[in-house]
Amino acid sequence: MNVSRLLPLTLLSITLFLSSASAGERSYRLSEDASLPAGKNHVVLKAGTTATVNDRGHAVSGILAKDDFVSTARIALRFKSGTEIVLDDSGHVRRGTIANNETIYNGRNFYRYSAGTLAVFDERGNITEGTLLTSQMIDTGRLRCLMQADKIYFQQSGLAAGGTLAADQALSNGRVSFVYKSGTPVTFNAYGYLKSGVLLNAQNIATKHTVKTFPSGSRVNFTDDGYAL
Repeated sequence: MNVSRLLPLTLLSITLFLSSASAGERSYRLSEDASLPAGKNHVVLKAGTTATVNDRGHAVSGILAKDDFVSTARIALRFKSGTEIVLDDSGHVRRGTIANNETIYNGRNFYRYSAGTLAVFDERGNITEGTLLTSQMIDTGRLRCLMQADKIYFQQSGLAAGGTLAADQALSNGRVSFVYKSGTPVTFNAYGYLKSGVLLNAQNIATKHTVKTFPSGSRVNFTDDGYAL
């Protein structure tokens, strides 16, 4: 690392920044664009912005100076100039803004994601959060849901954790199915059943001890065994 390109932050700035940084990391203000090591590769970070390096001098976060191909643990993707990139100690991307529309694997399926949106990756390089390019059928393990071009979240297994419905859809909570409203967020449990959603119509739904009436348009949350809360 070319330390001459790095200007230490003021004492106050260091204190504020390192309050959320890991032990052994240091933050610098870049005096010019700088190519810093990141695992087996390098990333070019932008002048006048803050770069954080680990105890080996490898970049762990910063603002990209140009659109650049950087590797996750699985694949190299082009990330967008002027946006923050976060890397692990192996130099693999854990969070960054993709520069192009991309087809990316989540550990179970491939889906299409929109350029210019934040993508989050796990230690295996599987995407866990992104923005869908178009409405797509998404797998929960038990259900297949048409999700709209919006934020989508995945569990470590690659099964859907949450997203936004692209159409009115009947979805099961593991006990019974109800129709949930298009354009509203839904979440799923680890078993692939609906965990929460917004009802299209009024419904009488069992709790663990009684039956409760939920009006049209209300959000219902379910236990893992399918009872309304």
